[in-house]
Amino acid sequence: MRRLATLAAASLLATVALTGCATDDEQPGTATDRDLELEELSPTTSPEPFDAGTGEAPTGCSDLSPAPDGRYPVGEAGVVTVTLDDDGEAVVLEDVETADGWEHEVAQEDDVQVDVRFTPDDGASASVALVATLGNDAAGTDQQPEILVQLCEAVA
Repeated sequence: MRRLATLAAASLLATVALTGCATDDEQPGTATDRDLELEELSPTTSPEPFDAGTGEAPTGCSDLSPAPDGRYPVGEAGVVTVTLDDDGEAVVLEDVETADGWEHEVAQEDDVQVDVRFTPDDGASASVALVATLGNDAAGTDQQPEILVQLCEAVA
């Protein structure tokens, strides 16, 4: 019995000593049920980086407040109207109004995301994009579906 207690204590000390010597990068990770749930909810793909067709890097994206009518101004470039379909399961591009001196391109349009990019005709202004993404999958839940909208600017 004494030998069993000694072995158990030695094993515990060895485990604590080895774990204590590891750096944060070397810490063994144990998955919990919560970790598994978060992994299942994480998106499997990320949106493509914004380049406005010219290789420009974004200087920043800012979240826009929800628009009840779905109309989102895109700086001086125009207005994009995006809504949810009747089931609340897809983002729908309703309309793009391009201001004088600007051109637009629909870079992505599917059930999950709409990406509309605006480029100035004269090149004097920065290119901009409006990205609308289905914010949650509310089908079969009490949650209200939502569209998350960002305005992204690029270096001129």
